[in-house]
Amino acid sequence: MGRCISKAWLCDGDIDCEDQSDEENCEGYMCGPPKYPCANDTSICLQPEKLCNGRRDCPDGSDEDVLCDECSLNNGGCSHQCSVVPGGRIVCSCPPGLYLNSDNKSCEFVDYCAKHQRCSQVCEQHKNTVKCSCYDGWKLNKDGESCANIDPFEAFIIFSIRHEIRKIDLQKRDYSLLVPGLRNTIALDFHFNQSLLYWTDVVEDKIYRGKLSETGGVSSIEVVVQHGLATPEGLTVDWIAGNIYWIDSNLDQIEVAKLDGTLRTTLIAGAMEHPRAIALDPRYGILFWTDWDANFPRIESASMSGAGRRIIYKDMDSGAWPNGLTVDHFEKRIVWTDARSDAIYSALYDGGDMIEIIRGHEYLSHPFAVSLFGSEVYWTDWRTNTLSKANKWTGQNVSVIQKTSAQPFDLQIYHPSRQPQAPNPCAANNGKGPCSHMCLINHNRSAACACPHLMTLSTDRKMCYEMKIFLLYARRTEIRGVDIENPYFNYITAFTVPDIDDVTVVDFDAAEERLYWTDVKTQTIKRAFINGTGLETVISRDIQSIRGLAVDWLSRNLYWISSEFDETQINVAHLDGSLKTSIIHGIDKPQCLAVHPSKG
Repeated sequence: MGRCISKAWLCDGDIDCEDQSDEENCEGYMCGPPKYPCANDTSICLQPEKLCNGRRDCPDGSDEDVLCDECSLNNGGCSHQCSVVPGGRIVCSCPPGLYLNSDNKSCEFVDYCAKHQRCSQVCEQHKNTVKCSCYDGWKLNKDGESCANIDPFEAFIIFSIRHEIRKIDLQKRDYSLLVPGLRNTIALDFHFNQSLLYWTDVVEDKIYRGKLSETGGVSSIEVVVQHGLATPEGLTVDWIAGNIYWIDSNLDQIEVAKLDGTLRTTLIAGAMEHPRAIALDPRYGILFWTDWDANFPRIESASMSGAGRRIIYKDMDSGAWPNGLTVDHFEKRIVWTDARSDAIYSALYDGGDMIEIIRGHEYLSHPFAVSLFGSEVYWTDWRTNTLSKANKWTGQNVSVIQKTSAQPFDLQIYHPSRQPQAPNPCAANNGKGPCSHMCLINHNRSAACACPHLMTLSTDRKMCYEMKIFLLYARRTEIRGVDIENPYFNYITAFTVPDIDDVTVVDFDAAEERLYWTDVKTQTIKRAFINGTGLETVISRDIQSIRGLAVDWLSRNLYWISSEFDETQINVAHLDGSLKTSIIHGIDKPQCLAVHPSKG
């Protein structure tokens, strides 16, 4: 087979060709270790086994020198083969498949593949023969070790710098603006086949999407998640079943919805301290996320249907900040950045075989996000305001792709190889699979059904039915309706900042499916539907110290306690705030209020 190898590999003692032809007829070829010339005739070059073998191969006999006896004493200090170089010097050497250590005496087996010293992508080693190859869509370069992408689509980086989303062409390094005028965009992802770009804004607390056009701009920008976000720091797209997943570091939960934001539901909640980044591999139905928990920083995984949650990596330094997270689909590994140790790590999907790729480099001083392309890892850095890349195994060949004018946040490599295809278990029934509503990919590539907020799964695990029974509670900047059986599990979209400032009391009207609450900071009473829409203020103006709130669901009135003009009183109005009047005055220090409408 006509494999081309480097000239330096000829007659170097390593067999690089499967037929061993690179180590044949080597007499007199580039005389150097492990071969040695005769003392007085450098044109004759001898293999180690011809030294001190009892036969004169050098005309001057220097290959059978008096020092030959040194090898018989303690093997000359060598672990394996000992020989005396013509002219009188002991040299240790190794049998095929073993390599001389830096002490020049002992031999060891060097697994080039395990140490990632040769091939940039796929590596096979048989004894001391290393064979490199490439992932699907890549071809081997002339050096026999590195790979080039052969997809006609030219990859580019999409990244956010708070107020803008930009792109950089990986080939030409062209730099252009995709989306201007944003408030504070953090997380990014895309759906390659549909040319959709998604991003989160943690000031507006919304998730947006737009269409990436061939000319390089983003059009048809729309809000896909409008309500109930506190700090959506992580976002990822399931490109196979057509869903978006996001992580909220303030509400401590992972939610999922269709690509257009419909059928939204809580996926995983509880036992989260400071969740940050999220990534997935829909080919295997597996979801990963990081948690900055000060006492227990970790990476967790679950199926993309929320089942089988477990901690896969926890051996981090105390106080670690596992910041960015991405998936290496080719190697079935996760890669993450740690902004405390200023390092990038990689591990298998189950958390095993962890390797430190790179640590403490000049351009890795506070890494935020991370992505991959082929055999390279890409990251953003806050301290140096740079986008950089390096070899994804060794961390070598670091290069800065772009200096940015402001702190760079998330980055993605926009290319089809970042979203490899696989059969969609949810494909039937217009993407619903066997489900009445939401179809999610399970661990074993099967379909699992889920229900949007205010619905629950029937015993057949396929059909959803309405269930509007939940526990309602408020805590200052949040109103939550949670599953009574699982109080971490949000049953409705949470109400939070900026709709809420400082909530003290909450009540509901089941007939119209509305929530009512008092806000002592804005001195108002507000209401909204339990699906998160229709937010409005019903009572305001000169109301101080609102306490106590009760809905009269029969006569459709609202009662509350307030202090006006240094007097505390009980007030009543229609549910829309009209016809407001006070009915009881001069109460000393009332705290709470309840009504029993059927008894008046």
